[in-house]
Amino acid sequence: MTKQTHLPVPTTPATTTQAFPPDFHRKYKNRLPVFVKGHAELRAACTTVEGLRCLFSATGGLPNEGSGGARVNVMKALDGENFLDDERYTEPVSISVEDFIGHVKDTNGSERGRMYYRSTLPESLKALLAASDILDTICPTTSDATEKQAFVHRSFSLARLWVSTTGCVTPLHYDKCHGLLVQLYGRKRFIVFPRDDAGSLYLHNGITGPTHASRVRAVDKIFENAARLHRGDIAQEETIPLQQQIDNFLDSYPKVAKTTPYVIELDPGDILYTPPGYLHEVASLSGSVSVTIPWDMCPDELDDRPAWMAF
Repeated sequence: MTKQTHLPVPTTPATTTQAFPPDFHRKYKNRLPVFVKGHAELRAACTTVEGLRCLFSATGGLPNEGSGGARVNVMKALDGENFLDDERYTEPVSISVEDFIGHVKDTNGSERGRMYYRSTLPESLKALLAASDILDTICPTTSDATEKQAFVHRSFSLARLWVSTTGCVTPLHYDKCHGLLVQLYGRKRFIVFPRDDAGSLYLHNGITGPTHASRVRAVDKIFENAARLHRGDIAQEETIPLQQQIDNFLDSYPKVAKTTPYVIELDPGDILYTPPGYLHEVASLSGSVSVTIPWDMCPDELDDRPAWMAF
């Protein structure tokens, strides 16, 4: 068998501006990712330090006036970089709100420790999202107002607010539900792999790690370096070390060379839809505030899911 020495060049998924495509349910849902660029109603939602402080207050992160030392509980990566909701990857840490906001605003976040904060949605964000057309688009195609209201209520109950410092990485994994990520502050980069690529991405077996996660690490970095080599926009003295890095990666994970990934960079006001079973790694390119909105697969979709998603 010929040794692979190159990684595929990632592509960009279907991209629209300001709103989801009208044929979302027919063409994209459970089939393909969709990138919505620049949703105007969301862009200014959380752009200042005061906005960040209000989020912590609304989610219960700030104590009653006069108690002193306002603090939040955050996740800290055991390896200094990778975050999954699993004690093998993170540990809880208490930190003052002001210090954490300072970390989020600090572009040199790696020097101060990488941290993630997670909570349910404050009412202010629920109102913002309800006023937009996002949930109207993804709501199951039905004219029943009660059914739509129930869908929105359940989506908000499962939605989460995520605040991360620069350099945080959620390692390669898949979700068993549909998912939207709404970017409110800062920048994130996703690398997303189609469901058919799962067999080439070295999923854990439940003993070495959670079955929805891959053993492959630093996918974003390795594909970014491969893209730089492909474009030729690097200094000559960097070429050999980067190619050696890619060769070493492919020696460990040769099947990754057969994958067909997408890469998406999100700015404030951007939205990404990821279908169930699509493995993805997420990197915070700066301090970041995002909202995730999941919803369940329908019975027909559950019947058609591949066997590896059933465990």
